[in-house]
Parts: sequence; C-alpha cells; structure tokens
Amino acid sequence: MKPTGGVPGFLAVPRFARSHDPDRPGQVLLQEGEPVAIVYWAHDFADRDQTGWFLAILDDQGEPDGRPPQRLEVSGDVAALLADDRLERSGWIARAETLELVTAAPALDAGERLLAQLLGDHRA
Repeated sequence: MKPTGGVPGFLAVPRFARSHDPDRPGQVLLQEGEPVAIVYWAHDFADRDQTGWFLAILDDQGEPDGRPPQRLEVSGDVAALLADDRLERSGWIARAETLELVTAAPALDAGERLLAQLLGDHRA
C-alpha cells in the first residue's frame, strides 16, 4: 500500500479487491465482492493496436458490458513495442510477453485508478 499524501504513517486502502478467474485472462477487480472490471494484457503482432494493457468494464452479470476496452498507459516500453517494425515476429512476441510480466503491477494500479474515475470516485 502506498502512503496517503495527507497524514504521515497512514496507508491508503485500496478500493477494489483483485481476483484471478481461471476462465478469464487478467485480473478481475471486485467492488464489495462483486466483479466490476477486468484488467488484462493482449498482444497481436499483426494488429498492434490490440497490444497492451486494457480495462474492460463488466455488467451486473459479470460479463463485458459492451463498451470497448480502454487502453491503460502503463509504460513507454509498450508504446515502443507497438512502433517497432524491425523485430521479427518471434522476437516481437518474446518482447511482448516480457513486457506483460514486468508491467503487470503498474497496470493493475492504473486500472484501479481509471475504474475509480469511471465510477465517480474522485479520490483516485
């Protein structure tokens, strides 16, 4: 947990719990025990716009609500990968998989901040 900006010694309490669902990629974000969003990584050498970290909002049944997933800006390294036209497919995919691992924690944090904003919590 990160210290709050206000009172020394107090820690910020996360608004969302995180859970893994074996039937879905990524991490499910829960609010009061109910799934509200998924933070996930996707990569596609042929369609690079589909590469990166995304936040998908869930409906009341826990399924994607139909809105397009929102890209999470996590690292300049992801943007560099999208623009890299020199790597061959195997090298590009290896780099994408490495970036998924090393940017997972900041992606979850970014997903929680964006979700809080979308749900109207301006403390994020």
